[in-house]
Amino acid sequence: MSRVIALRQGGGENWRMPRTRLNPYDEFPYESLSFAATHPEVLAVTSILRGVEPRDVETCRVLELGCALGGNLIPMAFSLPRATFLGVDLSERQISVGNSRIEELGLKNIKLQQKNILDIGPELGEFDFILCHGVFSWVPPVVQQGILRVISQNLAPHGIAYVSYNVFPGWLYKSLIREMMFFHLEGVEGAVEKAKKTRELLDALSKAMENGQTLYSSMIRLIVESIKPYPDFYLLHEYLEEENRPLYFHHFAKMAASHGLQYVGEERDLTFEGLISDEAWKKIDEFARDRVRREQYVDFFLNGTFRRSLLCREGVELHRSPENETLKRFLFSTKAKPKDEVPDFSDGHVAKFFLKSGQVVTTNDPGVKAVITELFRVWPKTLSFSDLFREVSSRYPEMASRESLSELLLDALRRCQGARMVHLHLREPGYVPSVSQRPVGSPVARFQANFNDTVTNLLHEAVSLNAFDREILKVLDGAHDQESIVDILVEDMKTGAVEVEEWPADKTSPEDVRQEMTVALTSSLKRLASLALLVG
Repeated sequence: MSRVIALRQGGGENWRMPRTRLNPYDEFPYESLSFAATHPEVLAVTSILRGVEPRDVETCRVLELGCALGGNLIPMAFSLPRATFLGVDLSERQISVGNSRIEELGLKNIKLQQKNILDIGPELGEFDFILCHGVFSWVPPVVQQGILRVISQNLAPHGIAYVSYNVFPGWLYKSLIREMMFFHLEGVEGAVEKAKKTRELLDALSKAMENGQTLYSSMIRLIVESIKPYPDFYLLHEYLEEENRPLYFHHFAKMAASHGLQYVGEERDLTFEGLISDEAWKKIDEFARDRVRREQYVDFFLNGTFRRSLLCREGVELHRSPENETLKRFLFSTKAKPKDEVPDFSDGHVAKFFLKSGQVVTTNDPGVKAVITELFRVWPKTLSFSDLFREVSSRYPEMASRESLSELLLDALRRCQGARMVHLHLREPGYVPSVSQRPVGSPVARFQANFNDTVTNLLHEAVSLNAFDREILKVLDGAHDQESIVDILVEDMKTGAVEVEEWPADKTSPEDVRQEMTVALTSSLKRLASLALLVG
């Protein structure tokens, strides 16, 4: 019988703070989290592929508009100690809390300022990367123009800006749900009551549409079911804020162009290339006269709801697809798991690869088979192109004998990267995949674990921890070996700090308790390692 170990939760200041001004939504503050797509290294990879050469991320300057209390920016500053970071937000409270966190961590390369975006001038200086996540769609048009003005004014000549926003056509039906919510909540006061009444409406809509056969009922049911699992703070901020202004992508690109900015590319979080058939791609290329129109057709075909768009200055020459020599600059990794440990390179064999998203990709392409199989073999480590070429050549004689193997592998890497099956890096990720006898957790994640159950890993991803893993992470400072950590757990169980569920009645001796705690610790450390939270 498996045992579930949980911890009693104590008090402590909450890491979650409201994004902007103090208002009734303080009851459900918006989480200030890290967003992997905004990390300078991720943005640099995309921009290099498009022909833009940004400053070295190790020494770059980064500005974040709407930084909240720095949940996204602080982990960046820790991971890039020679870079400089500045965050601005309208909320004086959040800036104060964020700066106190920065002081506690001893960071000297980051500062948060309370400032209105509309008041930002040239005196703030130039930045290599400007970030604006979760702001653009939730502010009035004058502030939207202000955001683009700041980017145009403060972006370095070869800098990259990141802006996220809600888009049509996907938000057409979502906007309808939003209007229903506002109608239903007329006269309702208080965030708690609004959340409760909104849940009631969603449940009623779901039941009303469950047997419907119309397009309307299908769409409403689909959207409602996608909303219901989200926590109340997301529901209130995403759907019930006073401002929520989705727009079509081509309108956004036109707004950016009016400020002397051009569209570079997209940071996507799904394997979107595989969601459109080859025939559909041919039609999109036939319809589109330029990259902006092509992207708009992508939203039409995929019912796009959200974008993470990259911008640069007008006049910078962009490439539509990366050149082979450019690809050789990167390190490569994959989380796509091959069904076959040893690839079958025969033309008739179709290989299967399982993605983290749950999708299954099939191919008979020998280059893709070799690339994914070899990269997954060394995951979570990366391989340079020269190392990948050498490993494929030595392990698979049938591939080594092929003419132009280098071109074959580069072509496979290009297509796999476009489909988000292969990830590109400028440096080796800083986490360790295995558990040492004296494990060390990420200092930033250990710090965050004091306030929240969501922490930032070494890939700049926000990951959620259960109560037990969270407490284990806190003590992984390198001063305790695994045996001494078990001592701490056993003592905490005696004092009631650790509560164990489903504990067998016949397992109460000190030896049994210690054995159970040892097993629990081993499992926890493996989970923390798999979440890229260990550095030693």
